[in-house]
Amino acid sequence: LMTVDPGYAGQAFIPAVVPKIKRLRELIEEKELNVDIEVDGNINEKTVPQVLSAGANVLVAGTSSIFSGKEDLEKATRSFRKTCGFDPEK
Repeated sequence: LMTVDPGYAGQAFIPAVVPKIKRLRELIEEKELNVDIEVDGNINEKTVPQVLSAGANVLVAGTSSIFSGKEDLEKATRSFRKTCGFDPEK
């Protein structure tokens, strides 16, 4: 699911997508399907908890997270993994 209006990097996160993620997860579970929910667009330390708690399980890490240029790639990746709940040392 796109969590921004597509077109270019830096778009604002659309909060109205979060309930859609939740509803999609409910439908997937009701039908006992093995389906991932991928989200793309302004996925960062503020939006990760929202989309994960709604049911997304594949996150696109782009210019709003690991490719922002604020940190070197390794440090940014560790930080993003930690935000997602993964041990950054693994």
